[in-house]
Amino acid sequence: MAGNSLHETVLKNEAISALNIIPGGVIIDVTFGRGGHSKAILKQLGTEGRLLAVDRDPEAIDEAVQLQQQDVRLEVAHAPFSQLGELAVSKNIQGISKEKSVEFCLISAFLRHSWILQKGGSVS
Repeated sequence: MAGNSLHETVLKNEAISALNIIPGGVIIDVTFGRGGHSKAILKQLGTEGRLLAVDRDPEAIDEAVQLQQQDVRLEVAHAPFSQLGELAVSKNIQGISKEKSVEFCLISAFLRHSWILQKGGSVS
């Protein structure tokens, strides 16, 4: 379903601002998703900048490859988090963009399960 996503990029402006992008720099987006952060990063990188988009989701990689065909500054890596250190060192990475929705979902699930357990329920 590449290209047909209803995905909405969260905290895009805040994330891009926090990266302090240097034109000509090298950035890694560790959760490419549907490319919202990556597209915003590419707008600020300048012609000499590079972006490495990483994801494990095959649909996300399909989206990334489509964007890569439009922008030569983008590299795509189908890789797990366990390889991020190696990728960052090999590419001289300046900054990392990680989508906050993942963190929010984990925190939300933790709080919900904690509340259920406090009330005497079980989490299966």
